[in-house]
Amino acid sequence: MKKENFILLIFLFAVNAFSLANSSHEKCPQWKKTVDLSVVYSTSDLTLQLNLLDSLLMQCNELDSLWLNQLMDVSDRIKDIHVQHPFYWNYFVRLYRQSKYEECFNFSKWIIDHSDENHLLLNGDFYIETGYLQSRIGDYAKQINFFEKAARAYQRDNSENIVYAVGALGDFYIEIEEWDKALKYLEEAYSLALQMKNENIRYYNSANKLMSIGKILAKKGNYVESLEYFKNSIRDSHLQKSTDVVISCYSEFIKVCLENNDLDQAQKLINTTNHWLSSKDVYNSIKKEYHDYYNLMVSRYGLLTNNSKLLSDPEAFLKSSTGNTVKKEMYQYASDYYSKFNQWEKALNFRQKQLELIEDESKKLRVSTAEILQEKEKSTSLAIENYSLKEESRKKQIGQYRLYTLLGLMAIIILWIFTNNNKSKKLNQDITEKNIKITEQIQELERITYVMTHDLKEPANTVNSFAKLITQKYKKDLPTEGKPLFEVIEGTTQGMLNTISNLHSYLLLGVKSKISVVDLDEVLSQVKINLAGIIHSSNAKIIHSTLPTIQGYEEELIKLFQNLVSNAIKYSKQDQSPLVEISFTESSSDYTFSVGDNGIGISKEHQKIIFDLFSRIHSAGNVEGSGIGLANSRKIVQLHRGDIWVESRQGFGSVFSFTLSKNLI
Repeated sequence: MKKENFILLIFLFAVNAFSLANSSHEKCPQWKKTVDLSVVYSTSDLTLQLNLLDSLLMQCNELDSLWLNQLMDVSDRIKDIHVQHPFYWNYFVRLYRQSKYEECFNFSKWIIDHSDENHLLLNGDFYIETGYLQSRIGDYAKQINFFEKAARAYQRDNSENIVYAVGALGDFYIEIEEWDKALKYLEEAYSLALQMKNENIRYYNSANKLMSIGKILAKKGNYVESLEYFKNSIRDSHLQKSTDVVISCYSEFIKVCLENNDLDQAQKLINTTNHWLSSKDVYNSIKKEYHDYYNLMVSRYGLLTNNSKLLSDPEAFLKSSTGNTVKKEMYQYASDYYSKFNQWEKALNFRQKQLELIEDESKKLRVSTAEILQEKEKSTSLAIENYSLKEESRKKQIGQYRLYTLLGLMAIIILWIFTNNNKSKKLNQDITEKNIKITEQIQELERITYVMTHDLKEPANTVNSFAKLITQKYKKDLPTEGKPLFEVIEGTTQGMLNTISNLHSYLLLGVKSKISVVDLDEVLSQVKINLAGIIHSSNAKIIHSTLPTIQGYEEELIKLFQNLVSNAIKYSKQDQSPLVEISFTESSSDYTFSVGDNGIGISKEHQKIIFDLFSRIHSAGNVEGSGIGLANSRKIVQLHRGDIWVESRQGFGSVFSFTLSKNLI
């Protein structure tokens, strides 16, 4: 703890000493008599005091914040505090149940930071719950970091609770709409849930995982299949004790039905849920925010069916203590609600609030870009170090073989070989460890990239929604020239979304690729299939000799040739059919390929920048593109340890040439 914080704590303690002595004593009469954290000087002293604090949790009506302050003070004196003691987790749970989410976060952050700084083995539950607390404010980059730490902690402790971390990763990918990855994690989490020994916990987890899988299948267009998962989710939810889980399953099921316009099924579910909620004990056991979310789904059903009796006041929802994801849904409902009653100013106001919330999330997530660059640098340096280790290991092995052959049974040489062999084993161990680190960093980079591109998509989608809402409001009043303007907005936002998708592909290019034997004639055949439409419509002709079979990254090589061929066709002359010629030469160390065209050419001053990201030198509206294609090409060539360049004269076509190394392994 910093000195300033420590002094502040002493000051606060002095100022509040009298009031704490009375109020704390009244709220928790046993506290003053039994607990004194100031006398703690060892882990055994602390364990005794934590035992006392843990026993007082059930007796005290309100928590005393002084406990946390004193614990922080103790942690300055005893670096190896017993973070696995049940009190810490029970204290966190107590705060959470009282919906004191900010205090929850501060407490968990303190204990996580202390554990990380002092290399203490903290329970994975803290990491997983802190990740979920991050999701309430929409900070996905930090959220995924905590989920990863939780998975490692559970794996370290060989805990069956790893199901929570795997499931959390699945839910994370649902949040950023990466359905296939989400499905992979959640199917694994469901399989782990079925193996849990405690029946209540098993059904708690299976209900949640089945619900999430149902959501994914519906988003992927498998609505009928998703219904079965939701039905099984509700079945399992009734076999466990948490009523919050039950109403969550009903709410999400209704939401999916509404999104698929299955109003009959939604009505049946609402009737069933209302019957279940008619029990006073059940109703009172559910937290308000879960009630609010269910009522939000009922209100959405009311909007779709024009049933005003089912509509709730949007303002009531917005008082709910809920996370950003649900709050955005509430703003959406409020906008739709007021639009229905032609209260356009209020509708636009709530759409504006939704946009502000998205912008606030975006500010938190912009750090992701810097993190991507940092992770790329780390991955690159590790890859170079890893390659050097492999080379050193290979050279030592060659030296060993020669020694074995030439010197045979000589005792001193045998001893030397034994020592050298141990060194080689150590090198191999280093290589394995580096590979693990590279894999972890690649996974982290991949996840952060998903976060960043999702962060960029959401504002574009919101602008699109704004345009549609304004058009709906003013459709009768728009002048003749007004409608095309909104069509421009829609087209522009769609272009933004396409660019974001291309950027996503660029950032992850080559991250998980593997070297294989690649027949470039087959690559070119696939390129022609992919570009069949543009080739036919432009009457393009592609000429090439037989291309070699090489070692490389197949998917990336298809993208490389496709980028260059499609550019050659797109930038053709209007009065001439495109002609694309592909050839190659070979040396002892690499292949050199050329893709020539008879197009409009590139001026000399632009030839140096065309491979930069987002560089577009042609502004003609009839040429589509995002400025990423040639940047992709350069990245793919560099992945193959080559170089790429262009030779061109404006008006006389271009020849793009690139080399691919023969020595990738």
